[in-house]
Amino acid sequence: MMKCELTQCWMGLARTAIAVLVASLWLGGVAEGVVVIDHNGTTDPLSENWLLNDGARSGGGGPSITKGPIDGQAWQISSASVPGDVATYQRNFYYITPTVAEMDQYLTDGWSYTVDMQIPGSEARAMNGHMDLGMFTGGSSIGNGVRWGMGWERDAAGNVTVRVRDDTGTSMVGGSQTDIYAVPGGGGYHTYQMVQAAGNPQKVDIYVDGVLAMSNNGGRTHNVTRINWGDNADEAPGESWWRTVSLESPAGAIIPEPSTLWLLASGMLGWLALGRRRRE
Repeated sequence: MMKCELTQCWMGLARTAIAVLVASLWLGGVAEGVVVIDHNGTTDPLSENWLLNDGARSGGGGPSITKGPIDGQAWQISSASVPGDVATYQRNFYYITPTVAEMDQYLTDGWSYTVDMQIPGSEARAMNGHMDLGMFTGGSSIGNGVRWGMGWERDAAGNVTVRVRDDTGTSMVGGSQTDIYAVPGGGGYHTYQMVQAAGNPQKVDIYVDGVLAMSNNGGRTHNVTRINWGDNADEAPGESWWRTVSLESPAGAIIPEPSTLWLLASGMLGWLALGRRRRE
C-alpha cells in the first residue's frame, strides 16, 4: 500500500515537472526576445499603438472593409468587393514606422516577427488579397533596403500555400512571389514566423508551426521603412483572422505548433505510466 502511495506521489510530481517543461517551451518565444509591439486577440490594434492604412492604392475610395473582433479570439480583416472590378479593391493593413535608429538596432540585434492567424473559408483566392506580413528596412543605414514579406494563397479545396516576396521569384500580381510551403491541414490557426539572426541583417528564415519552410530569404529591394500586417494590396479581395502578432528584438525562440508540445507531454506521461505498471 505504501509503495502505491509513493508511486502516485512520484507520478504527481512528474506530471507537474512535465507541465512546467511544456509551459517553458511554449513561452520560450516570449522569454528570449523583447517584445517591441504586439497585437492580442479581439483587442482593437489602434489601442495597441498600431496605425491603420485603410485607403485604396488606385481607383478611388473602394468598398467598405470589415475590421473587428471575430471568433471570440481574433481580429478580422475582410475586404469585400465586386469580382473583377480591380479598381474597387482596397488596402487595409496595420503598421508601425520605426525610426532609422530603431530599425538599425533591430537589424543589429536580430528580430522575429510572429503571427498566429488563419485564412478562413474554402473558396480559391490568389494570394488571398495579399494578406501580408511585411518587414520593410528601406530607411535603415545597415545594408541595402529590403522588404521581407509573406502572403497566403488558397485553392478550391481549402489548401493554403505560403508565398514570399523576393527579387527572383515567378512574376505574380503585385510583384515577385515564390511558393515555399503547403500548410498541412489548410484551414485553422497556424503560427508563421520570419526570423533574422543577429549579425545577419540581409537574410531571414521562415517557419510554419515551428517547421523551417525557407532559409536565407533575401527579400526584395525596397525603399520604405515599415512593419505591417493585414491586407496590403488592392488587386483582389481577401480575409484573414489574426489571433496574435508580435515583433521581438532580439529574436524570440521558434514556436512549435501547440499540438506538438502536447504530443511530447503525452508520450512522456505514457512512458511514466508504463514504468509504474511494471513496478506494480
